[in-house]
Amino acid sequence: MGIGHDVSFDIEMQKRGFTIVAVDPLEECCDYARDQLIFRDDVTILQAGLWTKNDFMTFYSPKSTNSNSWSITNEHGTQESQSKTFSTITLSEILKLESIKDSAFFILKIDAEGAERYLFDDIIQLSNNFKYICIELDYLQLLAFKSFWERILRIIETRKKFKKLKAKDLQLIHTEAFNFFWINLNTYTSETKSYDGKSRI
Repeated sequence: MGIGHDVSFDIEMQKRGFTIVAVDPLEECCDYARDQLIFRDDVTILQAGLWTKNDFMTFYSPKSTNSNSWSITNEHGTQESQSKTFSTITLSEILKLESIKDSAFFILKIDAEGAERYLFDDIIQLSNNFKYICIELDYLQLLAFKSFWERILRIIETRKKFKKLKAKDLQLIHTEAFNFFWINLNTYTSETKSYDGKSRI
């Protein structure tokens, strides 16, 4: 979720037999994905932003003119004059699509430019639909630019979300900068878990 101008992950997944559902509010990013992805009959591209409701929402342009990462949360404080309205879609609505609802294997990958902070409740509620969840927590990257108390509140909030994921048997298996990777232990047999409940994969 969040295509931008990088579909290298999606291409590698295609090579391994996965069906791709890609979501981005920008038409140019959707067109780019259509041009780059190799098996077009296994691809669904939705021009919309991932959000907590199906609606039309204001998105704010990135500070850098070389970036196409528009943000619904306006973490960078972009002026209202540099905003546009795009349609949004919920995670549950995406899962209803005919192309994917009968699939037995899901990997959820989100790069939503701060929106992920508000999507956690939906992700937690729908977590059993996914074997792997990969999220870039963009809103944490800006902690250094926030006030002390705002930093503390965001960290506490994030830890609470992580605990809720853990309670749903989502095991955090890897972090890389602000990218976090979970595996759903409910989708594996006991042989794939270590004795302390952690996955050996």
